Amino acid sequence: MALSTDTAAPTAATRRNGGVREVFVLAYPVVLTQLSTTLMGVVDSAMVGRLGATELAAVGFASVWAWTIFSLLHGTASGVQTFVSQADGAGRQRECGAWAWHGIYSVIPVALLFVAVLAPAVPQFIAWLGPSAELQGAATTYIVARMPGEVCVSFSMALISFFRGFGDTRTPLYAALFANALNAVLDYGLIFGELGLPAWGVRGAGVATAIGNASAAVWMFVAFRRRRVAERYGTRRAAPDLAATEIPIACMKESESSITKAWLAAIESSPMRATTVVKTAKDVMLRHQWPPIGRLVRRKRRAAARSGAARRVR
Repeated sequence: MALSTDTAAPTAATRRNGGVREVFVLAYPVVLTQLSTTLMGVVDSAMVGRLGATELAAVGFASVWAWTIFSLLHGTASGVQTFVSQADGAGRQRECGAWAWHGIYSVIPVALLFVAVLAPAVPQFIAWLGPSAELQGAATTYIVARMPGEVCVSFSMALISFFRGFGDTRTPLYAALFANALNAVLDYGLIFGELGLPAWGVRGAGVATAIGNASAAVWMFVAFRRRRVAERYGTRRAAPDLAATEIPIACMKESESSITKAWLAAIESSPMRATTVVKTAKDVMLRHQWPPIGRLVRRKRRAAARSGAARRVR
C-alpha cells in the first residue's frame, strides 16, 4: 500500500517563483521607468540647446538644484513601498491602500510649503551659487516654471511605491511613458512657439516638464482608485496617521545623497579629506538614523501581530 504524503511535488509555477525570470519581469519595468525619468531631462536639454549654450547650461544647473531640494520628499514617499510589501506579504492586502494615503499626507503639505517658500527666494539661492547673470536669469525662469511639477512628482512617488510594493511595476512605467511623450510634444510647442502654442523658450521647457509630471500623477491616481485595486487593497481615503513612519527613511536617503556630494567636493582638494568626510558622515547616519528605522518597523510588526491574534480569538 502506498503511503500518502502532504508534500506535493513542486509544480513548474512554484519552481519559477523567486527565479531569474520572475526578478526580470519585476525589474525591467522599473529600469525603464527610471530611464524615462532621466529622458525627460534629456529632451528638455536637447531642445533648449537649440536656443543657445547659456540656456542649455541653465536647464542643467536648475535641474540639479531642484533635485537636491525635493529629493527629501521623494525619499519620504518611497518609504510606502516597504510597508505595502510587508502588509501584502502577510496577507493583509486591505491595509496596503492606507499606507499610500499616509505617504501622501506626509509629503504633499511639505511639498506645497517648499514651493510657497522657495519660489520667491529662487533668485537669491541661485545667486549664492555664483553663476553669470545670464545663466542666473535663465535658471531662475526654468526652475520657477518647473517647481509646481515637483509636488506632483512627490505625489506620484507615493503611488508608484504603493504599486511596486505588491509587485505591479508596469503601471508606473505606463504613466512615465505617457508623461515623457506629453513632455516632448509640449517642449516642442512651448519652447519654439509651434503647434499654436506661445514661444516661451526656457520657461516653456519648465512648464512642459511640470505638465508632464502632473499627467503622470493623474495617471497614477486613476489607477490607484480603480475598482479592482480599491476592492483588493483598500484604496478608499484613509484618515491621516502622522506617526512619521517614512521620515527616517527619507533622512537616510538624503544623508546618502549628502555623503556623495560631500565626497565629490572634498576629493577635489584632498583624497584623505574625502575619506574622512565619508567615514564621519556614515558614522553619524548609522548612529542616528538606522536605529529609529528598526524601532519603527519592529513596532509596526508587533502591532500587526497583536491585531492578528485578536482576530483569531474573535
